[in-house]
Amino acid sequence: MYDDITETFLEPISLDAISDDEGYTQGQIGKHILLHDIMMPNIEAADIVFVGITECRGNGSLQQHDASAIHIRKELYKMYYWHTDIV
Repeated sequence: MYDDITETFLEPISLDAISDDEGYTQGQIGKHILLHDIMMPNIEAADIVFVGITECRGNGSLQQHDASAIHIRKELYKMYYWHTDIV
């Protein structure tokens, strides 16, 4: 059932765009996190799922999407982690 929802509402994200084509080192979260890029990962066993919601109400005809979720991802994925059970 959740495949229909993800295909309708969730857009894939580009790890290359988030990392500014620099990639991540072995100790950074961005190297190990599961994300929806080409295929949606199985999230049924996940404890936390990050979903970025864009906001464009009140923009009139411009309809530019809010990039807040991408900015948060850029900073989060750069962070280093010490808990190897994070995926």
